[in-house]
Amino acid sequence: MKNLIFIISIVFICSCKQSGKTISKNEIDNFIRKYQTERFGEFKNVFICIRQRTLTSTIYILQKNDGNVPVYFVTYNEPMNKITEINNTGLKEQNVSDYFTKYQIAALINKFRYFKFCLLGVDAQGNVFINPYYPNNPAVFLRMVKTSKLKISKLEGNYIYYNHDWYLNQSQLSRIKL
Repeated sequence: MKNLIFIISIVFICSCKQSGKTISKNEIDNFIRKYQTERFGEFKNVFICIRQRTLTSTIYILQKNDGNVPVYFVTYNEPMNKITEINNTGLKEQNVSDYFTKYQIAALINKFRYFKFCLLGVDAQGNVFINPYYPNNPAVFLRMVKTSKLKISKLEGNYIYYNHDWYLNQSQLSRIKL
């Protein structure tokens, strides 16, 4: 539960802008079908989101979900198609050792880019938080693992049941045409 609260709080770090795009029920259903069986195992206890995107670069926030640790800011140069900077200043300032190697960071960022999401977080139980549509916004979808010990009642304020193991973030419902 502590990790879930942490994921939700870091999501709000990323919430700055609103996009005008609305999502249809058909888009939601297609998304769920596409990712229903995706395990996201390499992202367990990892949170990644797009912090800023321009034509030439994308800056990602990358964090381990084991407690309250500082984030990495990873700059990806779009024309060069590679990571050009890994900023771990927050770790150094708080005297925290690097918890990812540069190779782990590159692998996580590249896999995240493959999915083309704006946000992806997977907690210790394997619950998946995804925002495929809106940079700088909280997760739109939550996929709960069937064996999750996380109590749905704890999520009632933020997520509502959609179907199967999937929930929608109530704060994003105004963008969804059901």
